[in-house]
Amino acid sequence: MDRERLKKYRRLMSEVDLLKRQLEKTEPEYVEDSVNGSSPYFPYTQHKMHIEGYDLESYKRKVARLNKRIVNKMNELVEEKDSLIEFIYNIEDSEIRQIFIYKYIDGMLWREIAKKMNYSETAIRNKHRYYINTLK
Repeated sequence: MDRERLKKYRRLMSEVDLLKRQLEKTEPEYVEDSVNGSSPYFPYTQHKMHIEGYDLESYKRKVARLNKRIVNKMNELVEEKDSLIEFIYNIEDSEIRQIFIYKYIDGMLWREIAKKMNYSETAIRNKHRYYINTLK
């Protein structure tokens, strides 16, 4: 487990949120057109007709594509989250484990973690950096 892989989890979550927002914003497109037609009765006079409405087929395709992307990203996120959680909860040192939980699972800032654990921000960063460097 390296730092980039740990950061990837938060990026995947933000990408899933982005895709969900796109899905919520997706609306059917309103279309207008004119076509030639005739009356249903004799003498079947040809004339132009104006038609308008929502293109539901296009909308359904867009929604299906976005849903597929969301499902793929969610699957990737679940796999990454499982490996991240397994890695973090296997850290023996309780302080380091808490730092990793706060940072990577809860997404807290360094200063928030330092305040929560009653350490300086520098101390928290150094403990994190030291542990990461021991993994290499």
